[in-house]
Amino acid sequence: LHLLKATSIELKSYSEWLFGKKLLEKAVTDPDSMKSKRVDRVVLFMDIRGFTKWSECHTPEEVVEMLNKYFSISEKILYEHDSIKVMYTGDEVFAVFAESDLALHAALILRHAINELLSPFEIGAGIGINKGSVMEGVFGGDNIRYYGVIGDTVNTGKRIEGNASSNEIL
Repeated sequence: LHLLKATSIELKSYSEWLFGKKLLEKAVTDPDSMKSKRVDRVVLFMDIRGFTKWSECHTPEEVVEMLNKYFSISEKILYEHDSIKVMYTGDEVFAVFAESDLALHAALILRHAINELLSPFEIGAGIGINKGSVMEGVFGGDNIRYYGVIGDTVNTGKRIEGNASSNEIL
């Protein structure tokens, strides 16, 4: 019974890491809510400018330490602004919002907080935001699945972020 309880707690933690607390609660209470559907969403991308060059001059431990601070700051701000989902790829942060004003306010706070973190390293981050129709839900194969958003709105959001200079929001 103790092992079962400990395993349950670990699985809940892992599920929260993958889904986020809000999505996990939604998935447990309403499994149909995870089916893919077309919805309007706001996407926010943030990527560190000069990260690869900077990381080449630092130890892996230093890189991971800085990235973990970057992700922790980002996560706190994004969840405080009711992001639906937050994902990381390398040094990129991707967040999904239901409302434009929440995404914009989060971006403004992110820009300041992340600049404060990254400026001593002489690097910064660019942010891009886009709004539009996406397919949202659980996607994947038989064994590996994830909750996300897919569509031209996402692709365009990434291209917008790619054009943002360090400490700029587009």
